[in-house]
Amino acid sequence: MGGQSDPASGIEAFSELERFLEDAAQTHAGLGELERESERRGREMVRLLLQSHVDARGNADVGEAIAVLDGTTSLRLAYKRVRSRRIPTVFGALKLTRTGYGAPGQRTVYPLDRELQLPARTYSYEYQRRLIRAVVCSPFDEAIAFIAELTGVSVPKRAAEQLVREAAMDFEAFYSQRAAGEVKPSRGEILVGAIDCKGIPMVKPERALRVVRRGKGQKANKKRMATVAAVHNQAPVVRTPQDVLDSPICDRRAARAPTATAARPQAGVGEPHRRQGHVHQRRQGRDEKARPAPPAHLGDRHRR
Repeated sequence: MGGQSDPASGIEAFSELERFLEDAAQTHAGLGELERESERRGREMVRLLLQSHVDARGNADVGEAIAVLDGTTSLRLAYKRVRSRRIPTVFGALKLTRTGYGAPGQRTVYPLDRELQLPARTYSYEYQRRLIRAVVCSPFDEAIAFIAELTGVSVPKRAAEQLVREAAMDFEAFYSQRAAGEVKPSRGEILVGAIDCKGIPMVKPERALRVVRRGKGQKANKKRMATVAAVHNQAPVVRTPQDVLDSPICDRRAARAPTATAARPQAGVGEPHRRQGHVHQRRQGRDEKARPAPPAHLGDRHRR
Protein backbone atom coordinates (compact mmCIF):
# COMPACT_ATOMS: atom_id res chain seq x y z
CA MET A 1 0.00 0.00 0.00
CA GLY A 2 2.59 2.50 -1.13
CA GLY A 3 4.89 1.92 1.87
CA GLN A 4 2.13 2.60 4.39
CA SER A 5 1.19 0.19 7.14
CA ASP A 6 -1.70 -2.17 6.55
CA PRO A 7 -5.08 -1.03 7.91
CA ALA A 8 -6.01 -2.49 11.27
CA SER A 9 -9.78 -2.26 10.85
CA GLY A 10 -12.44 -2.07 8.20
CA ILE A 11 -12.97 1.65 8.88
CA GLU A 12 -9.28 2.38 8.28
CA ALA A 13 -9.39 0.30 5.09
CA PHE A 14 -12.42 2.28 3.90
CA SER A 15 -10.64 5.57 4.62
CA GLU A 16 -7.62 4.43 2.66
CA LEU A 17 -9.86 3.45 -0.25
CA GLU A 18 -11.39 6.92 -0.21
CA ARG A 19 -7.94 8.55 -0.19
CA PHE A 20 -6.82 6.32 -3.07
CA LEU A 21 -9.79 7.37 -5.20
CA GLU A 22 -9.19 11.04 -4.40
CA ASP A 23 -5.53 10.74 -5.42
CA ALA A 24 -6.51 8.81 -8.54
CA ALA A 25 -8.53 11.80 -9.71
CA GLN A 26 -5.39 13.95 -9.52
CA THR A 27 -3.21 11.42 -11.37
CA HIS A 28 -5.90 10.70 -14.02
CA ALA A 29 -5.77 6.94 -13.39
CA GLY A 30 -7.48 4.71 -15.91
CA LEU A 31 -10.65 2.78 -15.23
CA GLY A 32 -8.88 -0.59 -15.37
CA GLU A 33 -6.43 0.42 -12.65
CA LEU A 34 -9.26 1.84 -10.56
CA GLU A 35 -11.24 -1.39 -10.84
CA ARG A 36 -8.36 -3.66 -9.89
CA GLU A 37 -7.13 -1.58 -6.98
CA SER A 38 -10.62 -0.88 -5.67
CA GLU A 39 -11.43 -4.60 -5.79
CA ARG A 40 -8.27 -5.50 -3.88
CA ARG A 41 -8.75 -2.80 -1.26
CA GLY A 42 -12.47 -3.49 -0.99
CA ARG A 43 -11.84 -7.20 -0.46
CA GLU A 44 -9.40 -6.40 2.35
CA MET A 45 -11.90 -3.99 3.89
CA VAL A 46 -14.64 -6.66 3.98
CA ARG A 47 -12.16 -9.22 5.37
CA LEU A 48 -11.29 -6.90 8.25
CA LEU A 49 -14.97 -6.24 8.96
CA LEU A 50 -15.65 -9.97 8.95
CA GLN A 51 -12.66 -10.56 11.22
CA SER A 52 -14.02 -7.99 13.66
CA HIS A 53 -17.38 -9.73 13.61
CA VAL A 54 -16.03 -13.18 14.48
CA ASP A 55 -13.77 -11.65 17.14
CA ALA A 56 -16.81 -10.00 18.72
CA ARG A 57 -18.58 -13.36 18.97
CA GLY A 58 -15.90 -14.58 21.35
CA ASN A 59 -14.23 -17.95 21.67
CA ALA A 60 -17.34 -19.83 22.88
CA ASP A 61 -16.13 -20.49 26.41
CA VAL A 62 -19.26 -22.06 27.89
CA GLY A 63 -17.85 -23.09 31.27
CA GLU A 64 -15.48 -25.50 32.94
CA ALA A 65 -16.85 -28.58 31.16
CA ILE A 66 -19.51 -29.72 28.70
CA ALA A 67 -21.48 -32.95 28.39
CA VAL A 68 -21.96 -34.64 25.00
CA LEU A 69 -23.86 -37.76 23.98
CA ASP A 70 -21.99 -40.73 22.59
CA GLY A 71 -24.86 -42.94 21.52
CA THR A 72 -26.79 -43.42 24.74
CA THR A 73 -23.88 -42.54 27.02
CA SER A 74 -23.23 -39.03 28.32
CA LEU A 75 -19.56 -38.01 28.27
CA ARG A 76 -18.13 -35.18 30.35
CA LEU A 77 -15.42 -33.21 28.58
CA ALA A 78 -13.53 -31.20 31.19
CA TYR A 79 -10.09 -30.75 29.61
CA LYS A 80 -10.32 -27.16 28.30
CA ARG A 81 -7.87 -25.48 25.98
CA VAL A 82 -7.86 -22.50 23.63
CA ARG A 83 -6.71 -22.99 20.05
CA SER A 84 -6.63 -20.80 16.97
CA ARG A 85 -7.69 -21.78 13.47
CA ARG A 86 -7.12 -20.19 10.07
CA ILE A 87 -10.09 -20.18 7.68
CA PRO A 88 -9.52 -19.02 4.08
CA THR A 89 -12.67 -17.33 2.76
CA VAL A 90 -13.68 -15.58 -0.45
CA PHE A 91 -12.45 -12.32 1.10
CA GLY A 92 -9.17 -13.67 2.49
CA ALA A 93 -8.00 -15.63 5.50
CA LEU A 94 -9.63 -15.24 8.91
CA LYS A 95 -8.13 -16.22 12.24
CA LEU A 96 -10.51 -17.72 14.79
CA THR A 97 -9.73 -18.26 18.46
CA ARG A 98 -11.98 -20.88 20.04
CA THR A 99 -12.23 -22.89 23.21
CA GLY A 100 -12.12 -26.66 22.94
CA TYR A 101 -13.30 -29.30 25.40
CA GLY A 102 -11.83 -32.77 25.49
CA ALA A 103 -11.07 -35.82 27.58
CA PRO A 104 -8.51 -38.63 27.42
CA GLY A 105 -9.26 -40.79 24.41
CA GLN A 106 -12.00 -38.45 23.16
CA ARG A 107 -12.09 -36.02 20.27
CA THR A 108 -11.94 -32.34 21.20
CA VAL A 109 -15.23 -30.47 20.74
CA TYR A 110 -15.22 -26.77 19.79
CA PRO A 111 -18.61 -25.09 20.42
CA LEU A 112 -17.67 -22.13 18.20
CA ASP A 113 -17.23 -24.44 15.22
CA ARG A 114 -20.86 -25.50 15.53
CA GLU A 115 -22.09 -21.97 16.17
CA LEU A 116 -20.39 -20.63 13.03
CA GLN A 117 -21.05 -23.86 11.08
CA LEU A 118 -17.40 -24.16 10.14
CA PRO A 119 -16.34 -26.83 7.65
CA ALA A 120 -14.22 -29.79 8.60
CA ARG A 121 -11.74 -28.79 5.92
CA THR A 122 -9.61 -25.66 5.87
CA TYR A 123 -11.57 -23.63 3.34
CA SER A 124 -14.94 -22.02 3.99
CA TYR A 125 -18.05 -23.56 2.45
CA GLU A 126 -18.59 -20.55 0.17
CA TYR A 127 -15.01 -20.78 -1.11
CA GLN A 128 -15.48 -24.50 -1.74
CA ARG A 129 -18.75 -23.87 -3.58
CA ARG A 130 -17.19 -21.35 -5.94
CA LEU A 131 -14.15 -23.52 -6.53
CA ILE A 132 -16.25 -26.56 -7.38
CA ARG A 133 -18.41 -24.57 -9.80
CA ALA A 134 -15.27 -23.28 -11.51
CA VAL A 135 -13.80 -26.79 -11.77
CA VAL A 136 -17.01 -28.08 -13.36
CA CYS A 137 -16.71 -25.45 -16.10
CA SER A 138 -12.96 -25.60 -16.77
CA PRO A 139 -9.79 -27.64 -16.07
CA PHE A 140 -8.34 -27.70 -12.58
CA ASP A 141 -5.39 -25.39 -13.29
CA GLU A 142 -7.57 -22.76 -14.96
CA ALA A 143 -10.23 -22.99 -12.25
CA ILE A 144 -7.68 -22.61 -9.45
CA ALA A 145 -6.10 -19.61 -11.15
CA PHE A 146 -9.50 -18.01 -11.73
CA ILE A 147 -10.60 -18.41 -8.10
CA ALA A 148 -7.23 -17.13 -6.86
CA GLU A 149 -7.63 -14.00 -8.98
CA LEU A 150 -11.24 -13.59 -7.88
CA THR A 151 -10.69 -14.05 -4.13
CA GLY A 152 -6.98 -13.56 -3.55
CA VAL A 153 -6.80 -17.05 -1.98
CA SER A 154 -5.07 -19.91 -3.78
CA VAL A 155 -5.66 -23.61 -3.16
CA PRO A 156 -3.25 -26.44 -4.01
CA LYS A 157 -4.35 -28.62 -6.89
CA ARG A 158 -4.41 -31.79 -4.79
CA ALA A 159 -6.67 -30.12 -2.22
CA ALA A 160 -8.97 -28.92 -5.01
CA GLU A 161 -9.23 -32.44 -6.42
CA GLN A 162 -10.14 -33.80 -2.98
CA LEU A 163 -12.82 -31.14 -2.52
CA VAL A 164 -14.43 -32.06 -5.84
CA ARG A 165 -14.41 -35.77 -4.98
CA GLU A 166 -16.05 -35.08 -1.62
CA ALA A 167 -18.67 -32.85 -3.24
CA ALA A 168 -19.75 -35.68 -5.55
CA MET A 169 -20.12 -38.30 -2.80
CA ASP A 170 -23.76 -37.47 -2.02
CA PHE A 171 -24.96 -37.21 -5.62
CA GLU A 172 -26.85 -40.51 -5.85
CA ALA A 173 -27.93 -40.49 -2.21
CA PHE A 174 -29.52 -37.05 -2.64
CA TYR A 175 -31.70 -38.08 -5.58
CA SER A 176 -32.54 -41.51 -4.15
CA GLN A 177 -34.04 -39.87 -1.04
CA ARG A 178 -36.44 -37.68 -3.00
CA ALA A 179 -40.01 -38.86 -2.68
CA ALA A 180 -41.51 -40.55 -5.72
CA GLY A 181 -44.69 -38.48 -5.39
CA GLU A 182 -42.75 -35.32 -6.19
CA VAL A 183 -41.98 -36.49 -9.70
CA LYS A 184 -45.44 -37.52 -10.89
CA PRO A 185 -46.06 -35.86 -14.26
CA SER A 186 -48.95 -33.48 -14.59
CA ARG A 187 -51.67 -34.13 -17.11
CA GLY A 188 -50.46 -33.21 -20.56
CA GLU A 189 -46.76 -33.59 -19.73
CA ILE A 190 -44.57 -36.26 -21.24
CA LEU A 191 -41.86 -38.38 -19.65
CA VAL A 192 -38.43 -37.84 -21.18
CA GLY A 193 -35.57 -40.25 -20.64
CA ALA A 194 -32.04 -39.44 -21.82
CA ILE A 195 -28.80 -41.37 -21.62
CA ASP A 196 -25.39 -40.11 -22.69
CA CYS A 197 -22.16 -42.12 -22.60
CA LYS A 198 -18.56 -41.07 -23.03
CA GLY A 199 -15.39 -43.12 -22.87
CA ILE A 200 -12.82 -41.52 -20.57
CA PRO A 201 -9.15 -42.56 -20.25
CA MET A 202 -8.19 -43.76 -16.79
CA VAL A 203 -4.97 -42.55 -15.21
CA LYS A 204 -2.77 -45.42 -14.09
CA PRO A 205 -1.51 -45.35 -10.50
CA GLU A 206 2.12 -44.39 -10.01
CA ARG A 207 2.95 -47.81 -8.66
CA ALA A 208 1.82 -49.49 -11.88
CA LEU A 209 4.65 -51.13 -13.80
CA ARG A 210 5.74 -49.39 -16.98
CA VAL A 211 5.41 -51.43 -20.12
CA VAL A 212 8.45 -51.01 -22.31
CA ARG A 213 6.68 -52.28 -25.42
CA ARG A 214 2.96 -52.79 -25.73
CA GLY A 215 1.63 -55.88 -27.43
CA LYS A 216 -0.77 -55.97 -30.35
CA GLY A 217 -4.06 -54.34 -29.48
CA GLN A 218 -2.79 -52.84 -26.21
CA LYS A 219 -3.29 -49.13 -25.62
CA ALA A 220 -1.48 -46.62 -23.44
CA ASN A 221 -4.63 -45.79 -21.46
CA LYS A 222 -7.64 -47.94 -20.79
CA LYS A 223 -11.00 -46.28 -21.08
CA ARG A 224 -14.10 -46.71 -18.97
CA MET A 225 -17.59 -45.67 -19.83
CA ALA A 226 -18.92 -42.59 -18.04
CA THR A 227 -22.71 -42.57 -18.22
CA VAL A 228 -25.22 -39.86 -17.32
CA ALA A 229 -28.92 -40.74 -17.27
CA ALA A 230 -31.88 -38.53 -16.50
CA VAL A 231 -35.66 -38.72 -16.41
CA HIS A 232 -37.76 -35.59 -16.24
CA ASN A 233 -41.19 -34.13 -16.98
CA GLN A 234 -41.70 -31.77 -19.86
CA ALA A 235 -44.53 -30.17 -21.77
CA PRO A 236 -44.69 -31.59 -25.31
CA VAL A 237 -43.15 -29.53 -28.09
CA VAL A 238 -45.18 -29.42 -31.28
CA ARG A 239 -43.01 -28.74 -34.32
CA THR A 240 -43.83 -28.60 -37.99
CA PRO A 241 -41.54 -30.02 -40.68
CA GLN A 242 -40.42 -26.48 -41.42
CA ASP A 243 -39.42 -26.00 -37.78
CA VAL A 244 -37.24 -29.09 -38.04
CA LEU A 245 -35.56 -27.87 -41.21
CA ASP A 246 -34.94 -24.36 -39.89
CA SER A 247 -31.78 -24.02 -37.85
CA PRO A 248 -32.44 -22.59 -34.36
CA ILE A 249 -29.05 -20.87 -34.60
CA CYS A 250 -30.08 -18.87 -37.65
CA ASP A 251 -33.62 -18.19 -36.46
CA ARG A 252 -33.27 -16.25 -33.24
CA ARG A 253 -37.02 -15.99 -32.95
CA ALA A 254 -37.33 -19.75 -32.46
CA ALA A 255 -39.18 -20.60 -29.27
CA ARG A 256 -37.07 -22.01 -26.47
CA ALA A 257 -37.69 -25.57 -25.34
CA PRO A 258 -39.83 -25.85 -22.20
CA THR A 259 -38.01 -26.20 -18.92
CA ALA A 260 -37.57 -29.71 -17.55
CA THR A 261 -39.16 -30.32 -14.15
CA ALA A 262 -38.75 -33.02 -11.50
CA ALA A 263 -35.44 -34.13 -12.99
CA ARG A 264 -33.92 -37.32 -11.58
CA PRO A 265 -30.35 -37.59 -12.90
CA GLN A 266 -27.81 -40.28 -12.16
CA ALA A 267 -24.17 -40.47 -13.15
CA GLY A 268 -21.26 -42.82 -12.70
CA VAL A 269 -18.23 -44.46 -14.25
CA GLY A 270 -18.65 -48.05 -15.39
CA GLU A 271 -21.72 -50.29 -15.30
CA PRO A 272 -23.78 -48.36 -17.87
CA HIS A 273 -26.58 -50.92 -17.47
CA ARG A 274 -27.25 -49.45 -14.02
CA ARG A 275 -27.99 -46.04 -15.60
CA GLN A 276 -30.27 -47.68 -18.15
CA GLY A 277 -32.07 -49.45 -15.34
CA HIS A 278 -32.41 -46.12 -13.55
CA VAL A 279 -34.25 -44.63 -16.54
CA HIS A 280 -36.50 -47.68 -16.88
CA GLN A 281 -37.29 -47.78 -13.14
CA ARG A 282 -38.13 -44.09 -12.94
CA ARG A 283 -40.35 -44.21 -15.96
CA GLN A 284 -42.21 -47.22 -14.57
CA GLY A 285 -42.60 -45.58 -11.18
CA ARG A 286 -43.86 -42.31 -12.61
CA ASP A 287 -46.45 -43.71 -15.02
CA GLU A 288 -49.98 -43.39 -13.72
CA LYS A 289 -52.03 -46.58 -13.80
CA ALA A 290 -55.29 -44.73 -14.41
CA ARG A 291 -54.27 -43.70 -17.90
CA PRO A 292 -51.48 -44.60 -20.29
CA ALA A 293 -48.60 -42.18 -20.27
CA PRO A 294 -47.81 -40.32 -23.48
CA PRO A 295 -44.81 -41.65 -25.36
CA ALA A 296 -41.42 -40.23 -24.50
CA HIS A 297 -39.64 -38.37 -27.27
CA LEU A 298 -35.86 -38.16 -27.30
CA GLY A 299 -33.92 -35.66 -29.32
CA ASP A 300 -30.67 -33.76 -29.22
CA ARG A 301 -32.55 -30.54 -28.65
CA HIS A 302 -34.02 -31.75 -25.38
CA ARG A 303 -31.13 -33.81 -23.99
CA ARG A 304 -29.63 -32.65 -20.75
